[in-house]
Amino acid sequence: PKPGSFAGRSANYSGAGFASMQFVAQADTPEKFDAWAASVKSQYPALDASAYGELSKPSTSTPASFGSVNGDLFDTIVDSFMDPSAPMSDHHH
Repeated sequence: PKPGSFAGRSANYSGAGFASMQFVAQADTPEKFDAWAASVKSQYPALDASAYGELSKPSTSTPASFGSVNGDLFDTIVDSFMDPSAPMSDHHH
């Protein structure tokens, strides 16, 4: 694909505000992407449990950027939806 800006829209219905879920996807060269990623990592805070709690609240417009993700936050979130009676081999780890 060539670098450029491309109009996008959410493909999944997700409740109130769905019609406003439009965005511009920016495709760049690997060098420009690496520079962008480095700038995001240096200027935005880490996504931690507290920030995730706020971010996960229902809303219709909550743009946010994070420069990293703290520790095992992903596993903690996934595990919170697991059936505690299921064998451990069925859990995501």
